[in-house]
Amino acid sequence: MKFLNETSIKTRMIVSFSVIVFFFVVFAIFSIIEMDELNGLTISLYEHPLQVTNAARKANSEIIRMHLAIKNVFAARSDIESSLAIQQILAEEKLVYQDLEMVRKRILGKEGRELAQKTIDMLNAWNPIRTEMQQLLMQGDRAAAERLALTRGADHLHHLERKMAELIAYAMNRAENFIKKSQQIKHQIIRNTIMFISGVSMMSLILAWWIIQSILSNLSNLSGVMSQITTSGVLAPAEIVGNNEITEMSRHFNRLVKRLQGQFWFRDGQNALNEVLSGGLSCEVVAKNSINFIARHAGACIAALYIYNENRSVCELKASFALCRSNHFSDEFRLGEGIIGQVAIDKKPVLLKDICHEDAAGGTGTVCEPPKAIYAVPLLYEGYKLRGVMEVATFSEMTSVMTDFLDMAAHVTSITLSAAFQKRQIQELLAATQKDKKELAIQAEELQSQTEELQEQTEELHQASEELHQQNIELELRNCQVEEINRLKSEFLSNMSHELRTPLNSVMALSRVLIAQAGGKLTDEERGYLHVITRNGKNLLTLINDILDLAKIEAGKMNVNFQRFSVAAVIETVIERLAPIATEKNISLHLEVSGSPLHIDSDETRVTQILQNLIGNAVKFTMEGTVTITARSDGDQVIIAVSD
Repeated sequence: MKFLNETSIKTRMIVSFSVIVFFFVVFAIFSIIEMDELNGLTISLYEHPLQVTNAARKANSEIIRMHLAIKNVFAARSDIESSLAIQQILAEEKLVYQDLEMVRKRILGKEGRELAQKTIDMLNAWNPIRTEMQQLLMQGDRAAAERLALTRGADHLHHLERKMAELIAYAMNRAENFIKKSQQIKHQIIRNTIMFISGVSMMSLILAWWIIQSILSNLSNLSGVMSQITTSGVLAPAEIVGNNEITEMSRHFNRLVKRLQGQFWFRDGQNALNEVLSGGLSCEVVAKNSINFIARHAGACIAALYIYNENRSVCELKASFALCRSNHFSDEFRLGEGIIGQVAIDKKPVLLKDICHEDAAGGTGTVCEPPKAIYAVPLLYEGYKLRGVMEVATFSEMTSVMTDFLDMAAHVTSITLSAAFQKRQIQELLAATQKDKKELAIQAEELQSQTEELQEQTEELHQASEELHQQNIELELRNCQVEEINRLKSEFLSNMSHELRTPLNSVMALSRVLIAQAGGKLTDEERGYLHVITRNGKNLLTLINDILDLAKIEAGKMNVNFQRFSVAAVIETVIERLAPIATEKNISLHLEVSGSPLHIDSDETRVTQILQNLIGNAVKFTMEGTVTITARSDGDQVIIAVSD
C-alpha cells in the first residue's frame, strides 16, 4: 500500500485500464476474424440462396399471371381487351426472363446452374407456342388459338411451374445449409466471448479491489475527519500521507478548514463584540470594554484606544490593555504626531512589521520582547468623521483575517462611541431643559402671585408688566433650547437610519446572491427562508427610508431636486396606481386638464407623493360616486383641485 500511496490515482487507473484494454483488443481481433467469417457467410446467404429464392418465387408468380392473362385473351369481348391481355403476357414473359437471368447468375453449385439453364430453355420453348397463338388470333381463328392455349400452352406452363418449384426447393436447401453453418459460428463466438469476458471480469475485479482498497484507505481517513467535524462541530485538519490526488484533496481540505476557522473566529468575535458594546454604555465604558475584548480575542500583547478631542485637536488615551509606561510613552498625540497622529490625519490604517527592541517592547511577568506586528486603525464614523485611533500589538504575525477583524472592530467601536457621544449630549440638554422647566414653574407661580397683587395694588402694574416681559424673553430662550434638542433628535434618527440601512442592504444582497448561485443546492424550505429574509428586508428598508425622510425633513436636510416635468403625466401616473382601489369601490376617476401643456419646475418625486396622498385620501373616504381631478394654468401658476 505504501507504494500505491506514492502513485497517483490517475496512474493507477491508466495502468489498470491499459491492461484491460490490451485484453479487450486481443479479444476484439479474434472477434473481428470470426465476425468477418460470419459476415461473409451472411452475405453469401443473402446474395445467393435468398435472392435466388426470391427471384424464383417472383418468376413463378409471373408465370401464374401469364396463365391468367391467356385465359383473359379468350374471355375478352373485344379486340382491344384481347390486345391488352396479349401485351400483359409479353410483359410478364419479359419479367420472367429477368428473374431467371438473376437466378442463373446467383445460384450456387453445378447442379443449380444446370437446373436454372433447363428452366430458361423451357421458357425459350414457350415462345413458339405463344407466337403461333398470336398468329391464329391475328388470322381470326380464335377457336384454334384457344385449343392451342389449353393443350400445349397450358401443359408447357405447368411444366415450367414445376421447374420453378424445383429451383425454389434447391435454393431453400442451400439456405438451410448456410443457416446451419452460421449457427455453428455463432455458438463458437458466444462460447469464446463468455470465456473471455469471464476471465477479464475476474482480472478486472481483482484489479478494481486492489485499487479501490488503496483509495478507500485514504478516503476513509479523510471521511473520518469530516465525520468527527460533523459530530463534534470542532474543525480539525486531516493527516494523510502520500503523494496523490487524495493527499492533494486533503491539503485543500486543510486549507478550507483553516479558512473556516478564521471566518468562525471573525464571526464569533463580531457577535461577542456587539454583545459587549450593547446596552447604551457611556464613552469611557465603551472604550474600556472594546479594547479589552479586542485585545483578548486577537491575542494581543499590548493594545490602546485613543479618543479624538475636537476642541484640542489631539488624540487622548482613554483605555489600554497590558500597557507598560516608559520614557517614550505619551498619553496624547496631536494630528500628524507619531503613528497615532499620522493615522488620525490620514484616516487610513498602518501595519508595522519587523519591530526592533528599541522601537517597542511587550512585557509579561517573565519576558519583555518586541512584538511581531503593530496595527493602528482609525475609528471613523460614516467613513470620514474621526472618533479616535486604536492600536494593537501582537507577538505573532498579523494575518489578513486578524486585520479584517480589527477593521470591523474599529468600525463597530466608532459607531458605538458616536451613539454614546450623542446620548451624552442629549442627556445634558435634557438635564438643562428640566432645570429650566423647574425655574419656569417657580417663575409662573411668582407671576401668578404678582398678578393677584396687581389686582389688589394697581399702583405696581407697570413694574409687574416689565417683569412679565423679561420672563417671556427667558421663555423664548428655553424654546430655542427645546428646538435644539429636537434637531439633535432628528440628526440622531437620520444617522441611525443610515447605519441600519447599510447592513440591511448587505443582508438583502447576500440573500439574493444565495438564491441565484446556490438555488440548486438548497431545499425548498431553505429557499423559502431566503425569500422570507429578502421580503422582510424590503419591508424593513421601506420603513427605514420613511423614518430617514421624516428625520431629514425635521433636521432640515431634505434636498429638493428641481427639474421640469409635466403635471398631467404625474397625475395620470397617480390615477393609474389608484385605479384598482377605485374600481373595487365602484368609484370613477376623472381627469380634466385645461389650457396649454402644464409644465412646472419642481421635485417630481415630492409632487408625486403629495398628489398620491391627496387623491388617495379622496378615494379612501369616498364611499360611492366620482373623484374628479382638475388641472389648469393661471398665469405663472398651475392649480390642481380634487373634488369627491
